[in-house]
Amino acid sequence: MPFVTEELFQRLPRGTPRAPPSLCVTAYPEPSECSWKDPEAEAAFELALSITRAVRSLRADYNLTWIRPDCFLEVADKATGALASAVLGYMQTLASAGIVAVLALGASAPQGCAVALASDRCSVHLQLQGLVDPARELGKLQAKRVQEADEAKLQQREAELRKVDEAIALFQKML
Repeated sequence: MPFVTEELFQRLPRGTPRAPPSLCVTAYPEPSECSWKDPEAEAAFELALSITRAVRSLRADYNLTWIRPDCFLEVADKATGALASAVLGYMQTLASAGIVAVLALGASAPQGCAVALASDRCSVHLQLQGLVDPARELGKLQAKRVQEADEAKLQQREAELRKVDEAIALFQKML
């Protein structure tokens, strides 16, 4: 690969007449020469990634693997809306979503949307109406509620057993 790199370097336009003749003898660039930090771009893409994670999570929860549902973003302020608007295309591609739109401040999402939090300043509404069977999803949610209730009872019983074990140990020390 060094030969290809050198060939490409030779074809670059020279910035100054005193430019090095070869890539091999060129000085390594200093960080002060190149400004790679862009806090605004970093914030926009961090928001895009968190929205993408939320959309993909919702798609997985509702088994929407081959379907591209529409996505609506509810933002807390204009600055977040501007950041989200700047990266809509990336979010649409990365999340495999249909239309991705930022809702106006105070506007509500369409009926039939699932909601997930992408960040403290943005929530994601994924259009499910017509894409999932509501009766089946309701059954899954009710089963999950029962399971969580059973887990809470189990944790309570385990806590009671620990206390009984502690009491047994205490009384055995008294003997």
